[in-house]
Amino acid sequence: MDCASQAAAEQYGSTTVGEYTHEQKERQMVPFFKNDLEILQYALTLEHLENEAYKVINASNKLSDRNAAYLRIIGKHEQDHVDALTAAITKAGAVPVKARKTYNFGALGDLTTEVGLLKVAQKMEELGVGAYNGAGIEIMDKNILGVAGQIVQVEARHTGLLRALNNVQPSPDAPSSPISENSPAEAFPPALTPEKVLMAVKDVLGEEQQ
Repeated sequence: MDCASQAAAEQYGSTTVGEYTHEQKERQMVPFFKNDLEILQYALTLEHLENEAYKVINASNKLSDRNAAYLRIIGKHEQDHVDALTAAITKAGAVPVKARKTYNFGALGDLTTEVGLLKVAQKMEELGVGAYNGAGIEIMDKNILGVAGQIVQVEARHTGLLRALNNVQPSPDAPSSPISENSPAEAFPPALTPEKVLMAVKDVLGEEQQ
């Protein structure tokens, strides 16, 4: 096990996640990342974005007591993800990417109303789930795959809660009939390639260089 793998495993433990679809496996033929450490840095970049966004959302004073309580918990989870990934990358001997000095969260949607803030939070969590699922097919080490698997489970729960708060279907791709062996893709949440994820957050991140 390399240093990055060991450090990541110590943060979240060694677990495995489910098999990927044939289409997802084919993407491994043309990897986006050079190694697993780059994937951890990519994940940390996105976790910083979410963590800082929840600080803004939770300081807005625009949420009802119930929703404010939920989003404070989600915000704490995002800070935990940042701390864990930062520690893993540091222990691997690399310098963790830092949070941007500023973010253009307005690019995600309306930040002036409770309805808008909840939709922005949902959009971020759905993007996070897609990002982890998309990057997961390139992870070589089982222990780092375990880290990603555990984090994405939390992000998926956030997504389900926020979709419920926004009165939309909890699962964006839930089948209208029971899942069958003939439709295995229905069992997998949508995966987003790193290219699509980075394009989606480009305006939020702006031009600042780390």
